[in-house]
This record gives sequence, C-alpha cells and structure tokens, in this order.
Amino acid sequence: GKRVLVVDDDPYVCDVVRRALENHEYEITIANDGRTALDLTSSQSFDVVLADVRMPGELDGIGLYDMLKERDPELSSRFIFMTGNLLDTGTMDRLGGLEVRCIEKPFDIHALASIVNDVARLTPLT
Repeated sequence: GKRVLVVDDDPYVCDVVRRALENHEYEITIANDGRTALDLTSSQSFDVVLADVRMPGELDGIGLYDMLKERDPELSSRFIFMTGNLLDTGTMDRLGGLEVRCIEKPFDIHALASIVNDVARLTPLT
C-alpha cells in the first residue's frame, strides 16, 4: 500500500519499474519530467520518490531533489536516484555529497524492490 513516485523520461524504464514495484504491492505514479513530479508532490503524498538523475527539461533529478529538500525535507529523505553509467565527474561528485540512495541502470528488479522497501520503511506516511 505504499505510494511511489517514479520520475523518468524513458517510458520503457517507467514501465519496468511500475511492473516490478506493483508486484511488491506498491502504488505507482509516473512523472516523465521533474516539473510534473514537483507538481505531483504538491498535491499528493508519496512514501518514496524514485527519480532518474538526468532528464531533459528545466528540472532534472538532482534539481527535483534540491527543490524537495527545501520544500519537503521529509520526502527528500525518502528519495532514490536511478543513475546510468555515463555520468560526468561533476554529477558523480554532486551525488556523492548527498545522503541519497542510488541504484544504477540497468538494475536487477529484486535489488530495486529491496532498496525501495528499505527507504519506504524510513518514515511511513501518517
């Protein structure tokens, strides 16, 4: 029954993550960009945000995390980054300075579910 917001511009990734997590009884909401995700967090409650680091548009995953950290620190503490292996040094340094879990694409769906389970347990919604 936990709610997860999945943020990725790749429909295939969104579909794989949705199916994997629904099999673990999560309720999934998809956003294809950071701005949509930020808007959704204003109007809905989520237990976990799972976001791609790099996305086109005005707000990538790190920007989304930064905005949530200011606006909703509790939710930002339940943030997970999905990363590709083609990250530049600056991005890697920035991620290394954050206290956020990361899972690298392509990921094992069982590993993904395990990380989401761990993060979802941190602070349940009230």
